[in-house]
Amino acid sequence: MNLPVAQFRRVLESCGCAMIGQTAEIAPAIASLRAARCDGTVESPYLICASIMSKKLAEGIDALVLDVKTGSGAFMKTEEEAAFLAELMVETGERMGKQVVALITDMDQPLGCTIGNALEVVEVVDVLRGGGPEICASSAWGLRVGCSISVESPLRLRKEKTKREIDFFRESARQARQMVELQGGDPRVIDDPQNCRRLNAR
Repeated sequence: MNLPVAQFRRVLESCGCAMIGQTAEIAPAIASLRAARCDGTVESPYLICASIMSKKLAEGIDALVLDVKTGSGAFMKTEEEAAFLAELMVETGERMGKQVVALITDMDQPLGCTIGNALEVVEVVDVLRGGGPEICASSAWGLRVGCSISVESPLRLRKEKTKREIDFFRESARQARQMVELQGGDPRVIDDPQNCRRLNAR
């Protein structure tokens, strides 16, 4: 995901979506912020906000859904601390003219129905194609702020899709397949994520 900015832009222009992490070209100050956080200030909400939002805003987003964790395994141990960080990040994004939603979730609970990177990717691909488990709140808000699709009931989106929703998921799967291929991955993972490892082993 560490694409040069020029390649990142080409992928975006080609298929309308891309995946990228922090690089020397995208939010280069992150390394300094992380170093400051590691110097006994890891739980500073202001430094966490700067670290997270600088990357998101540098990517050129229009809307953002944030998952702010709370609990014993999170930086923000209490819901009050998580709420303060969430409000800080939402305010930062809105001051930059972005539509931002923050959800506070329990670090001890999975957002979906699976645990583990590979299984979670399979679940995400299933949802992306219009199937999978009941869509969680973060996915519903992503559809609402990013695609203007009103999701009153995530379960309705899974079982009783309108033509617009069917077309949306079909186009989303096509774009995801193209994005994976343009970024050097195997596009078959979008069509058959369960068997992608077996296909690549041939």
